[in-house]
Amino acid sequence: MGRREEKEEIKVEKCRDCNKVVSDTDAGILCELCESWFHATCQKISEDSYAFLKKNESMHWYCEICNRGVGKILQSLARMSKRRICWKNKCRKSVRKYER
Repeated sequence: MGRREEKEEIKVEKCRDCNKVVSDTDAGILCELCESWFHATCQKISEDSYAFLKKNESMHWYCEICNRGVGKILQSLARMSKRRICWKNKCRKSVRKYER
């Protein structure tokens, strides 16, 4: 019976901006939305900001592209919520009008 060597699979993460490997020794950061890795410098994150994010892991971070998308989504949700409240108020007024 031949000896079978098992190779441990090591996943190499590359920065989505520069396409270079993000190693354990790099200041790397993961976008929570697109789940892509970046070098902090490629995303123009200062050393102080990176240290703050690393220390406060409960903070959310999105890459520049996803951040624009998240902003648009939040604005749309706010508009929808406002419309829903207006609609509910108008419906209540209409019901009250017919109850008299």
